[in-house]
Amino acid sequence: MKNIFLTVIAALFCVSALCDECLSEPFSFLSESDMEQAVTLKATDPIYYSGDLASGEPEYVSIKVQDVDNPVYEEVLMYLEAPFADGVFYWDYYAPEFINLPAGHTYLLTETIKTNEGTEEYSHTIKILPEPVAFLILGIAGFFFLRKRAKALAAFVIAAAVFATASARADGCVQSVTAGQFFPFDRMVIINYVLDSDVNDEFTVDFFCTTDEGATFYKLSEYGTLSGEGESGTVQGNGAHKIYWTPGSDFDTISSGSMRIKVTGEVVPPPPKTFMTIDLTDGSVSYSPEPPESWTEEYKTTKLALKRIEAGTFLMGSPADFSKRGDTDLYQHEVTLTKPYYIGVFEVTQAQYELITGNNPSHVLAPTRPVESADFTTLRGSDGFFQKLNAKTGLTFDLPTEAQWEMACRAGTTTSLNNGTDIQSDDWDPNLAHLGRYSGNLEDNIPSLEYNDYHTLVGSYLPNAWGLYDMHGNVEEWCLDWIDNSHLHNTDPTVDEVGNLTGNYATVRGGGWGRNGHACCSASRNIQTKTQSSTSNMKDKIGFRVFMQLD
Repeated sequence: MKNIFLTVIAALFCVSALCDECLSEPFSFLSESDMEQAVTLKATDPIYYSGDLASGEPEYVSIKVQDVDNPVYEEVLMYLEAPFADGVFYWDYYAPEFINLPAGHTYLLTETIKTNEGTEEYSHTIKILPEPVAFLILGIAGFFFLRKRAKALAAFVIAAAVFATASARADGCVQSVTAGQFFPFDRMVIINYVLDSDVNDEFTVDFFCTTDEGATFYKLSEYGTLSGEGESGTVQGNGAHKIYWTPGSDFDTISSGSMRIKVTGEVVPPPPKTFMTIDLTDGSVSYSPEPPESWTEEYKTTKLALKRIEAGTFLMGSPADFSKRGDTDLYQHEVTLTKPYYIGVFEVTQAQYELITGNNPSHVLAPTRPVESADFTTLRGSDGFFQKLNAKTGLTFDLPTEAQWEMACRAGTTTSLNNGTDIQSDDWDPNLAHLGRYSGNLEDNIPSLEYNDYHTLVGSYLPNAWGLYDMHGNVEEWCLDWIDNSHLHNTDPTVDEVGNLTGNYATVRGGGWGRNGHACCSASRNIQTKTQSSTSNMKDKIGFRVFMQLD
């Protein structure tokens, strides 16, 4: 009983390793020297067949036996018409049609595969082991195995049952492996395996064999050649796969009945969806782990690019002793956002806005300048930009909260500017001048920019460390929040906690072309009426950036 218990426990522990590997059942394997001679078949020996060994669409596969010593005799053992599954044919020469086969004769066994592209045949000579000899060998082997080994046999049976049950429950990407030599036609081994994952359908795989119950493993690619699904080391697609291994001539020491095949696999993690791109012409959405080589005009006209921002903790607001601290700045405090989100790489341009809504409310017109004069109420209204964008894409976009906007702006910095520096001057500041359009650099003579005392083309300045442009300057950007100096909530501050979403005012962030230096800092805040009148002095100074919350 002790042996039984220990064997069962060992089997259970083995289950923990099943998450990315699986072993086949033992099968017969012939050495090269065996194949050079006539193969000896016993009653009910397995004979493997595979339609995959011929090119084209299979029509039928058959196996026949011919008596070489008596050419008149020929018998079709198996005939399958397509569609058929590759598998194993168990022949039995005790059957009536084979009962008179002389045991000493030599026979030719032939597999024929017919496809729409032609016919292929595989054949090998065989001999039949005389029946009395077969029973004698089995009897002797059984006697020595069972003698004084009854407990060990019971332990093996129980452990195998436990192991098989647990294997069925294993939650791994390699679900099952079956293998067998292309017996008796060739030494090639046919390996069928099943991969499954709900994370991704791309896998890395490798193949091994063992002849000593796992004490030693041989990597198949180093002892022959692999062909089929997985020969390159990667496989696409959940479900059943097949690969063939042809052993090399140096792999010639294996005895029949002792081989097992192991398939190992790992799920290839899907590429991170770091950047989201919306095609505004049809609403389709795509993802990529890296930005394009360059942000061409299409990303500012017919496409909309967003960057994924991971959940995390940052310092929001400005230090109490900061000399350029604004009256409405929050005091620096730690804020944690527990959910990732996407936010626009650029401010929404006039071309993008017009493509979604059919109009352009901007005062200073240019397709790739930020849209302005679109007030908070219009943007979020029942027939506004976000409602139409959401309907077109099937996703839910909105404006960010202040915390979400500032975390994206800072990109890991705690200084007043997102390039790791602090602003020095409200007029012309050398640090801010490289980051965005504001009142201090309106007259800068930079030919590549269309400066004319207003905002300019999006993406004209340096991005922050997370690849976001114009977080400082150009136009101020709407946020969902109501301005409130008691906004010191530490985890996922929301508009419901911060202020009244249905009120008449909302916060704008980032400063703009009409603001001085300190108004463009990461922590700087301003308040505006949600509905801008046509005569408002702010109507051409406020734009927005697209945001999407992730679960």
